[in-house]
Amino acid sequence: MDKIATSAIFFLTFIAPSNQSGLTPSLQLSQAPVRVSSIQTQQKFKNYQVESGDTFNSIAKKQYGSEAYWATLWNDNPDIDNPAQIHAGDTLKLRLDKPSLPDALTSDLQSKYEELHPSPTPSPTPGPSPVIAQGASSDFDGVYQAAGAKYGVPWQILYGIHHMETGGRDGAITSGYGTGAQGPLQFMPGTWAIYGVDGNGDGTADINNAVDAIYGAANFISAHGGVDAGLRAYGGDTNLVLSYAKSRGY
Repeated sequence: MDKIATSAIFFLTFIAPSNQSGLTPSLQLSQAPVRVSSIQTQQKFKNYQVESGDTFNSIAKKQYGSEAYWATLWNDNPDIDNPAQIHAGDTLKLRLDKPSLPDALTSDLQSKYEELHPSPTPSPTPGPSPVIAQGASSDFDGVYQAAGAKYGVPWQILYGIHHMETGGRDGAITSGYGTGAQGPLQFMPGTWAIYGVDGNGDGTADINNAVDAIYGAANFISAHGGVDAGLRAYGGDTNLVLSYAKSRGY
């Protein structure tokens, strides 16, 4: 009997885990690896109050260094129905940290953009290319310059568009091709409703008034991201516009 007891004590001593404190050790569960969920970095924003004369392009250039960031600005402010129509006193969200590259529009805003931006001229006006006099002056040089300064568009480009469309004319002009384009800058009425400007300050944005139409063209080009994208959206003969512009020092 003593041998059995001694053997039992030896057996229990052998299999018992070592514990210097004399207490029964607690069971340690191995922790499963924690998977960090993929969470987008939260952007930090500040509020910006729109000032008189501000456009999405001018704000993007002032805040982010380039007009190309206008799409980023709209992505961050999707409640704006039309980026070409912002008003003094409106509040926009601006990123505290400048994005490294301009964003593309979200799919929803891209669809809205395409609805809002029909081209003023649906197709180039056919006909022979005119001879362009180098440095030819215009009755509207001061208007091109003032409108270009307001909307950040080279004034020579506005000169080029006006002369490409109607030879720099004023008054009620129809395309003659049944497209519905009207006036010195050949705007479609629906496009004019969005981008038309009262450039001469008479209280009316007149599609058939050259001063108003030049301001409207400057507004259109600016709202579409500058010269290259703006001319593509505008329609007509872009190469001819550039030829006219270069004749004036562009």
